[in-house]
Amino acid sequence: MAAEYLPGTPGERIRDLRKEAKLNQDEFAEAIGISRSTLGDIELDKRSISSTTALEIAKYFNVSVDFVLAKTDNPKVINYDLKVLGLTQEAADKLYTNQVDTGVLNLLIEHEKFGELMHLIAFYLKDINAEVKRTQNALYSTIADFLRKYGEDENADTVAAKKEPVYSADISKIQNCLNIILKETKDKLGDNTKEFHKEMKATVAELMKDKMRTNGALRKINAEEFAGDVVNVITKSIPLPQELTDNLRDALVPIFKADWRGIKK
Repeated sequence: MAAEYLPGTPGERIRDLRKEAKLNQDEFAEAIGISRSTLGDIELDKRSISSTTALEIAKYFNVSVDFVLAKTDNPKVINYDLKVLGLTQEAADKLYTNQVDTGVLNLLIEHEKFGELMHLIAFYLKDINAEVKRTQNALYSTIADFLRKYGEDENADTVAAKKEPVYSADISKIQNCLNIILKETKDKLGDNTKEFHKEMKATVAELMKDKMRTNGALRKINAEEFAGDVVNVITKSIPLPQELTDNLRDALVPIFKADWRGIKK
């Protein structure tokens, strides 16, 4: 197995691994517990890969799940002692099977305030600050009762008003810290929505030109086929679950049937 592979889609990556192992689709599908037709769709990037299938493929070839999903070009599996990382087996399994978006997790962990956020959450869960708050509230109550006993009702009310909900301060600090992390991370990444829209518009326009050349007239273009082409383009940039892919295709068909002229705009 090569140390580095060329960039590609998950389907291309899996097909390369299978061929490198000199396996046909029937043999490999049986080995990882799926049908040959499902494997065929996966290799053509027509079907998204479930976490279970990705894990089975990674285990079979002894590569990382990220490599199978084409998120890295390095197939090496990096093994860490869970005790050293401080992860439970359940947490590690969720990371390994891609149930947690590791890209988002990396962005959060790399932020300079992430350590502060973890400390705030730990204090909240362990009731460290809450115990202090309870003690303070008890002290304010005692002083207020003492003042009322001697007719100092106004001062007693002032002191009693200093009591705070036990967890409100902790939750507020956590929310503020998380908001800062999310905002700064978002600002750092930038908003590529406009660029994506521009690329998609150009891609759809190019698809229309191709269809025009092959069909001669817009009205002869098959709406179902064109919707499928558009969805295929989208899913290459944004991997979507199969159900959502099918729903998107079904939603586009009546739009394209209704007014082909609108597509050219």
